[in-house]
Amino acid sequence: MTEQTPRELLAEADQQRALADGADWAMTKIRLGEKPEVRKGRVGFWRRHKEDPSVRPLEFTAAATSALYLALAEVRGNATRKADELEARVGVTP
Repeated sequence: MTEQTPRELLAEADQQRALADGADWAMTKIRLGEKPEVRKGRVGFWRRHKEDPSVRPLEFTAAATSALYLALAEVRGNATRKADELEARVGVTP
């Protein structure tokens, strides 16, 4: 395996930061009281006015929402840690 260049390391760190930001965004939506739904096999948040009336989304129970929140917190933490490690290898201070 070849050593990654500093540019590649920073690109990977950016991807990890984006993953952490996405997890944080979803956690914020949950904290604000929005319920995640499953549509076409994907978990997400949809605006009601754009919803197709023929589609009935599967809403999460309170327990499932709590479990999703905890999983998102772990994803956010792991991605942030990984980004910090990658930046440290290049010499960038997070």
